[in-house]
Amino acid sequence: MDPMADKFLKFDYQQVKDLSTNFLTLISAILVFSITFAEKILKFPKSSAPAKRCLLISWLFFIVAILLSGVALACMFYAGLQANYEKPYQTWGDFAYAVLQLGGVFFVAGLIALMLSAFVTYIRHDS
Repeated sequence: MDPMADKFLKFDYQQVKDLSTNFLTLISAILVFSITFAEKILKFPKSSAPAKRCLLISWLFFIVAILLSGVALACMFYAGLQANYEKPYQTWGDFAYAVLQLGGVFFVAGLIALMLSAFVTYIRHDS
């Protein structure tokens, strides 16, 4: 086996697989938590339209981040499969890294939108 492919399988593949799995768990937990406690966070029937929009946008961002993390996990699996059979794997590995990073961007955007929805609700209820 190619020494670079061996390094890839022993380190890169394992690390990205674990990162993707943990990232999926974290995003899913935050999404479920925010859906479960939306009534408590926003006082949903009384909250303003901008606060509701921010909350829905955060949920959308979390769902996109979950999908991208799943795609990254699948691409990394395929890259590992290619490396194991001594076929070109770098493109799939690089694509998996890029997709996982994009998923991270959507995750952070979802967190910001979630905080913004709570902030808008807090400001509206104080005045």
